Amino acid sequence: MLTNFLVTLAAGVAGGLLFHSLHSPLPWLLGPLAAAILLGRLKPGGVLWPEGLRNTGLLVLGYIMGRPFTAEVGLFILSQLPLMLAMTALLIIASLAAALITHRQTGLSLATSVLATVPGGLSQMVVLSEEIAGADVAVVTIMQTIRMLAVVFTVPFLTIHGLAAGSAAAPAAVSAADPAAALPYAAAVIAGGLLAARLGFPTPYLLGPVLATAPLVIAGLPAPAVPLPLLTAAQIAVGIYMGSNIDFAGIAGWRKILGATLLNVASLLLVALLIGYCLAAAIPASLASAFLSTAPGGMAEMGLTAILVGADVSVVVGYQLFRLLFILLILPYILRHWLGGGKKA
Repeated sequence: MLTNFLVTLAAGVAGGLLFHSLHSPLPWLLGPLAAAILLGRLKPGGVLWPEGLRNTGLLVLGYIMGRPFTAEVGLFILSQLPLMLAMTALLIIASLAAALITHRQTGLSLATSVLATVPGGLSQMVVLSEEIAGADVAVVTIMQTIRMLAVVFTVPFLTIHGLAAGSAAAPAAVSAADPAAALPYAAAVIAGGLLAARLGFPTPYLLGPVLATAPLVIAGLPAPAVPLPLLTAAQIAVGIYMGSNIDFAGIAGWRKILGATLLNVASLLLVALLIGYCLAAAIPASLASAFLSTAPGGMAEMGLTAILVGADVSVVVGYQLFRLLFILLILPYILRHWLGGGKKA
């Protein structure tokens, strides 16, 4: 057990160093992720990474994403709720259109195509597919996994090397910390994560710290910066865990639907970019901030990319959080009603 853990850790760090040397976007997240997947292929059953380490990494990332939420930002986000709903609805409509095309081209059931294409959480869509008649759980798992990987690797690259003019310097705001000032925030972040998990929130160890940090910032309590080594360690912890849960060898037939899935991802990214252009003009905001706000990726990955390129983290997290909550808390009821809500026999 200890040997597997140490080998996994070494592989993750090596992956981060390699991606960093190649000037990859989010090297300390994507490098360990890729290394864990490769290690799992080379040594089946040899990847070991405790969920607690992932959760600790998410606590750190959640705190970083909560730091920009001043009172002014909070009021701004509240004023953006109608626009957030509109942007989310457009992205969901685009994903449903892509699902219909996939349904007609591949012969997959409509339920399978929809659940495999909607940009919701991997685990949420898989669980939902188990409850809806006509949905193929294995296919949904395959397509959602490929979609997640494609988005996580593509969006940071497009943002850094295209929309943000290649800027990839780590911001100075995460280079130092005041240990004394950090104590109230450390307590709030841990309590927020545990409470969010107890209440059943989606991605609780990321969302909880964001929601716990923001009120303290709004109240005027200085939020200390995070040391760069801690930020790096947090990314490694999250990246390894993400990769350790992806096992293509254990999912038969994933190559058969690879093309359809990548086409879906490309079309959704194009729609997200077009929506981002509109959002950038409406707020106004930089195109990088707007695209990261509308991209069908995870809040952690998009938030980290925003930090890396100097985009407006509060706007990105605000829009991503709204879409996450809508898709995870509201969309399942809509899909159950549309596709047939009865559980499978």
